Amino acid sequence: MAVIEQLQSKQSAGQLVINHYSEIGYCYDNLYGGFSSAVISVISRQLQFSSTETVLDIGGGTGEIGHLLSKKYSLQAPVICVDPVESMLEIAKKKEGIETVLATAEKFFSSKESKGKTFSRILVIRCYHHFKDPALVFEGVARMLTQDGVCLLLCTTPDSAPLLFQKARQLFQFVDYPKIVKLVESQGLRARWISDHEKRMLAKEDCFSFLRNRGYSSLSSFTDDEIEDGIKELDEQYKDNTIEAVYTFNIVIITKY
Repeated sequence: MAVIEQLQSKQSAGQLVINHYSEIGYCYDNLYGGFSSAVISVISRQLQFSSTETVLDIGGGTGEIGHLLSKKYSLQAPVICVDPVESMLEIAKKKEGIETVLATAEKFFSSKESKGKTFSRILVIRCYHHFKDPALVFEGVARMLTQDGVCLLLCTTPDSAPLLFQKARQLFQFVDYPKIVKLVESQGLRARWISDHEKRMLAKEDCFSFLRNRGYSSLSSFTDDEIEDGIKELDEQYKDNTIEAVYTFNIVIITKY
């Protein structure tokens, strides 16, 4: 009974996340502009790309990361952007170099359509904490990754911009990286855990807009008044209108033996 209740709780939480990103899909790219450019810089440092790469972007949202990669490396094949939020994919469909699939990671890797497909680059950008069944996802990665391919799993930390006020930091979902490595290795894959950083100059008002629009799903638990109190806290802490923010990324590089 406890297992059933736990599964129902995960399903309910998953739907809440989908509902949340459905609401902010229209402004997502504006909220995450600095983040997206920082991620592209990190991916370019950590992975080699040629125009012949086949790319799968799990939790790809509006397709912005895939679109920027496609443009940067003149990819011949479209980036496959998998996401469970329809309103986000409607935006992705309008971008060059993107092909969309409406599904969760688990549903995609379990689908008949995914059987037999392979990719030389698989991206899992800031969505691992939403997986209901990470083992199933990594099983799919093991099956679909080419022999010389690389999967890059990237997560942010509470210190990453946009800025978070103290109460929001307390709700930040920490990722158990040793557990990820163990799960990856259980699928016969090699895993390497590293950190990377990228600096960006951000307008303070853009950070406040991120908070007001609940850029992170965890921010949806705060009332408008609580968000404004958090903004007041940050406004007193940072006096300049422009902030030098550092995105801190924890990354797991996954390859085959």
